[in-house]
Amino acid sequence: MFLEKYKPKDFNSFIGSKKDIENLLSFLETGKGGLIITGSTGVGKTLIIELAAKQLNYEICSLNADDFRSGKEIERVLIEASKQKSMFSDGKIIVVDEADAISDYGASGTLTELLKISKFPLVLVANDLYSKNLYNLRKKCKLIKLQKPRYDAIAEFLIKICREEKIKYEEGAIRQMARICDGDIRAVLIDLESLAPYGATKEGINILGERGRDLSIFETIRLILKVKTIQGLGDLSDYEIDKIFEWLKENIHREYTGDDLSKAYEFLTKADKFKQRMIKSQAWPLMKYYKELSIIGVALSKNKVNQNFNAYKPPRFIKTMYKNMSSS
Repeated sequence: MFLEKYKPKDFNSFIGSKKDIENLLSFLETGKGGLIITGSTGVGKTLIIELAAKQLNYEICSLNADDFRSGKEIERVLIEASKQKSMFSDGKIIVVDEADAISDYGASGTLTELLKISKFPLVLVANDLYSKNLYNLRKKCKLIKLQKPRYDAIAEFLIKICREEKIKYEEGAIRQMARICDGDIRAVLIDLESLAPYGATKEGINILGERGRDLSIFETIRLILKVKTIQGLGDLSDYEIDKIFEWLKENIHREYTGDDLSKAYEFLTKADKFKQRMIKSQAWPLMKYYKELSIIGVALSKNKVNQNFNAYKPPRFIKTMYKNMSSS
């Protein structure tokens, strides 16, 4: 997997702002207080903490809002972690991921209280800085808003990978990928690995679709198959539903297993029946059921999210189309 293989081992290979790195290291070296790290998806909010801890020889005590269902449990674990000394390192960092969602599980006020008693720096990772859950914390914590990496730095990184992996590429196509990823290095690495068999060329880029207001097809499928709630799924475009259906059919087995996989395919089968009925009778209001069964049905088929990163493959008809385009 490119995500693991090309994950930076130190700040020399980290694509990001040196100023952000300096600010984080300076905060951690003070040894206490609170810091909120925010930034766009895929810019390295968690990674920059890991690299800083490695450089300073600090232990990370990492918790996620989704790990706990009880505010009391969060409080117990966090407070214990804040008091215990690190035995095998020079210090400790308490990291809370998705801090903007933590009060969803009844832990409101716990992190604010922790700031008062912790002997170690507390770093909160948040996607939505202005979430009401962070209102009090924003006043008490320092802030680092990670800047998006420059597209030319991303392009250089992608070209290096293409050369090492012997992937056919066009420099113009690589630069286009670097621009449209909008700073999301994680997503563009997944895209590059998915395109590896076909080449990072202009024709290959057409498979990805345009980013910007809409998600690429890879990100759309990843959202459905990795989502924890149905929030945001209803906003996916009806215009893309046929494409989404085919991509899901091709890739569900890469994320789901057992009963989850069976349930997901059952929803796709039902969705396909609604589609055929809709087309045959010209009953376009049935589009709603076609969409909801395909997207929400498949998303909610899983009992647990697969935490591994998986490269998604285009449907067979797209592979055939691309092969014909390349040979013509």
